Amino acid sequence: MQRTSRRSTLKLLGLAPAAAPLAAKMVSDASIAKLAGVIVEGSATGLGTAAIGGVPQALDPNSYVKTRISAAQYIRMFGVPEFVDEAFRRNSLYVGTLDPDIAAKKSWSMSVKILTQRQRNYERQLEFVQHTARHHKMAAAFKTLTGWDWPF
Repeated sequence: MQRTSRRSTLKLLGLAPAAAPLAAKMVSDASIAKLAGVIVEGSATGLGTAAIGGVPQALDPNSYVKTRISAAQYIRMFGVPEFVDEAFRRNSLYVGTLDPDIAAKKSWSMSVKILTQRQRNYERQLEFVQHTARHHKMAAAFKTLTGWDWPF
């Protein structure tokens, strides 16, 4: 019969001395995230795209598409204009959720996780501009070839 020691009981409960600092960090990160309004669990679908979302109501969809394509071409040729860069960086400051791979980093502090997510949000906004331009170009080519406008 094996005698149960205090250390083995704590280990069984997950409260071993080696786990204590990790547990304290998790509690600290959770409270920081709660105060900052960041959701650590869940999906990060749509992060960074809210400020550059759908077609504005006042614009004609065709002129909107041409404007998006022109903006993407401008960025590719000359880089991001300063006022656009400032707007994208300002929009990327709002972190509502953390991507699962960032949230899973146990050795990172919550501050580093939020900074990493902000940078990723900025990069996603730039990628979104390029992606929508490619999509609109391909949709226009598809319509030219088939005579049919793809619905989405």
